[in-house]
Amino acid sequence: MPSRAHDAFSKKVLRVDAAAPLSAALGEFRRRRASHVAVFAQGQCLGASSFSDADLSSGDATFDDLVRHQPCPTVSDATSLDDLGQLFSDAKTDALVVNNDQGEYVGVVTRQSLLEASRQNNEPFQITDRNAQVGIFHTTASGEYLSVDARWCEITGMPQELALGNGWGNAIHPEDRDRIVQQWSLATKEKQPFAEEYRFLTPAKGPTWVLGQVVAETDSNGVVVGYVGIVTDVTDRKKAAASLIEMNVALSNAMPGISRLDIEGRYVEVNDFYARALGFEPQELIGNSWSPTVHPEDVPVAIEAYEAMCRAGKSEFEARAVRKDQSLFHKRVLMVRIDDANGVMTGHHCFMRDISEQTQGEMAALESEDKFRAIFESVPECVKLLDAEGNLLDMNSAGLEMIDADSIDQVRGESVYSLIVPKHLDEFTRNGQAIFRGESNTQEFEIVGLRGTRRWMDTHQVPVRNGA
Repeated sequence: MPSRAHDAFSKKVLRVDAAAPLSAALGEFRRRRASHVAVFAQGQCLGASSFSDADLSSGDATFDDLVRHQPCPTVSDATSLDDLGQLFSDAKTDALVVNNDQGEYVGVVTRQSLLEASRQNNEPFQITDRNAQVGIFHTTASGEYLSVDARWCEITGMPQELALGNGWGNAIHPEDRDRIVQQWSLATKEKQPFAEEYRFLTPAKGPTWVLGQVVAETDSNGVVVGYVGIVTDVTDRKKAAASLIEMNVALSNAMPGISRLDIEGRYVEVNDFYARALGFEPQELIGNSWSPTVHPEDVPVAIEAYEAMCRAGKSEFEARAVRKDQSLFHKRVLMVRIDDANGVMTGHHCFMRDISEQTQGEMAALESEDKFRAIFESVPECVKLLDAEGNLLDMNSAGLEMIDADSIDQVRGESVYSLIVPKHLDEFTRNGQAIFRGESNTQEFEIVGLRGTRRWMDTHQVPVRNGA
């Protein structure tokens, strides 16, 4: 009977909680010499992924962030090893989550565990898709390369004849070369497993990140006679992780308050800035709903933004926040949807910034504008604002009455030159040009209103300057 997925479960998978920061599992990961993590939330496996020290540079990122950027297919435990090999080719992943007939998690198959199971069961691990992310190599018991396949050559940028013996090391990025050559040499001497992430420096594509994994070939007496290894192109994952780091840094600078909420709107994770802006310690918010932290009159705005985020993936809104002592401040919030490996929404991230000072400035500006408008309208003489071409931008009620206009909308954007009696137009135009050179002036002239009413005007014109 052909071997199935359960025959290829990896024993180097560490089970972790989705909400845990990446650094939380590092000690256990190293102690168990694990190669992958299986990420769980509320008893459900969200996915599996390789994990290395490099991933720790993503700051406050959690294991949920890790698997969301590395989609992981789910397969049945009845899947044959041959079909698993094809799935690895098609999905371009380095791990498959295995469920039983009831849809319950039972294990993880990695490329390395599949390779080992295939060899033990005399079912060679075949990858026929040339677009697969895996290259295969064979070595002697002491680690010298005997052969590499075409995909290995494509990933590394090195032809087979140069890779044989110890030549393969020349394809490794100079910054990684000494470390990997030494670790590979140590692994072959001590007959220890080898699984490392490193870069090949290819002439055409530049640095290519790979996960290198090796299993031993033994004779009938259990003596190691060679090694079979695979290199998996993980460049896309590295780029996604780098993008995540950049996004986290940008959001932390722009919106330093960060929290994560579950699908019911309860806080799962809260950073210090977010909690203390609301007057709480982080642990006081965990498990509680977001709604008491928003002013009741602004809750509908928050709900509308939440619904938009559910549809579009992200949404922003502004609202009044309620502190623990019931005092208020104005906040701007960015919400980003969180999906599991199957695209099902499991919650959202909330990024918050206190904009009280900005809001107060805007309110003061509006108040100042209201005062200006009140004065503008109360003056019994014509007050107008023109652009450089003589087009009317604004005019008070007294001025509108003088030119026979019913409202500013009737004349806004229109040239005032059409109102000036022709014999006064040249002087009026010159005076207007002088205004935009920073000069003030006065003039008497006659106009003809929109209804034909003729009036003499005595005007004093001054430039309007911006705040700069």
